[in-house]
Amino acid sequence: MRRLTRSLVVLLAFASCSTEPQPDLFSIQGAVAGSVLTTAQAPVSGATVSATAQYPITGGTVPLLGTALTDANGHFHLLLVSGNLPDTVATLTIHVAATGYTPRDTAGLQVRIARNLLPTDTTHVIITIAP
Repeated sequence: MRRLTRSLVVLLAFASCSTEPQPDLFSIQGAVAGSVLTTAQAPVSGATVSATAQYPITGGTVPLLGTALTDANGHFHLLLVSGNLPDTVATLTIHVAATGYTPRDTAGLQVRIARNLLPTDTTHVIITIAP
């Protein structure tokens, strides 16, 4: 028992002597939710929704990608995730593809990318596709 206690004390002392700074590792994310509908306003089930946020950095952008499938009601929710970057607002493009429909691209959208997202930070979209 005494040997175990001594070993534990030595181990704890060694662990607390580390002089290396601990990195601040964290993730950031953006959320996109919405619906895919036909031109007749019917939900499109099984559509692939791909989103790309262009996270701005000095000298360019870093693409953050997310993909989701729509459910039976045409709804989807996806996350765009990266790590160790500051909060920002990024430009967003969305591509929708579904069997039997013409693919659709959107542009001119924005998404908030943050360490702590609130429900109000989600970008909501309704995308209409045609046969």
